[in-house]
Amino acid sequence: MPIPWAAGVNQTNLEKLQSCLVFADGSMRDESCDNAHPYLCFAELSACVDESHFQNQSLVNDIALLRLEKPLQLTEHINALCLPTADESFEGAKNCRYAVILKKVELDMVPHDRCQALLQRTRLGPYFQLHRSFVCAGGDGKDTCQGDGGAPLACPIGDERYKLGGLVAWGIGCRTIDVPGVYTNVAAFRPWVDAKMRDWGFGTDAYTI
Repeated sequence: MPIPWAAGVNQTNLEKLQSCLVFADGSMRDESCDNAHPYLCFAELSACVDESHFQNQSLVNDIALLRLEKPLQLTEHINALCLPTADESFEGAKNCRYAVILKKVELDMVPHDRCQALLQRTRLGPYFQLHRSFVCAGGDGKDTCQGDGGAPLACPIGDERYKLGGLVAWGIGCRTIDVPGVYTNVAAFRPWVDAKMRDWGFGTDAYTI
């Protein structure tokens, strides 16, 4: 069964991007959804805002918020992913699910210092410092790869619920043993997310648990 929070972004003359649904309010007209395929729903974007300190070369602060033109109606197959609290840690979390619309894999989180040490053994070299805006997962032969950027890494919190532990950012190769994948640390950006949501006139209670 497809992951209900998996989403994609496609715009003319831009590459396809992966994303995830973390907040929806109100309802969407039925004709926006594909009745023959209940897992699919289409929506127009009205706004996009990225973190103002994003660094294109290092991908530090690699996160953006997309606002839909119209609200979505959540269903069994189209649902939101819980956001982490500010600075919430997922170190040691097991069976986090990386998923896009047609594929998924379970990955274990790798502690920050351990990930940095492993990445220092790669072409990045012994002086590489892993920025705190990143978290890591995998390194055991399971991994994300090219084209997966922006896709969610969802970590279980019990009762079949998940929190957004990370967003695919970058990596060294694909599925290489002892080389974890690197993800945007979403918890570090929770205050920024809340501030932008308030700027758009939304409260934060709907995605706070």
